[in-house]
Amino acid sequence: MEVGAEESLLRHCVPRFACSSRSVKAIRSNIRAFGTPKAPFTALASRPRAITPVISDALKELLLENPDRHLDELAAFLQDEFELAVSNSTISRAL
Repeated sequence: MEVGAEESLLRHCVPRFACSSRSVKAIRSNIRAFGTPKAPFTALASRPRAITPVISDALKELLLENPDRHLDELAAFLQDEFELAVSNSTISRAL
């Protein structure tokens, strides 16, 4: 957009919608980039899960075969099979 056209847009939109020129610029940028006034939601960066779906399935299968296993035994299984050291509370939350 040309400088003159941008100034005209700001002069027209800012008083009409009671918003700042910064808001108008951000909305215009979002419309150009994403086709909507709001940018799409992006997932918050978080710590990766220690127990992946594959590992969770292996734990559940193990518990189906032997349901009286204790958490420390499940932790030993994960260490032996997947070389994954996790706490008992991590295993408990995953199940």
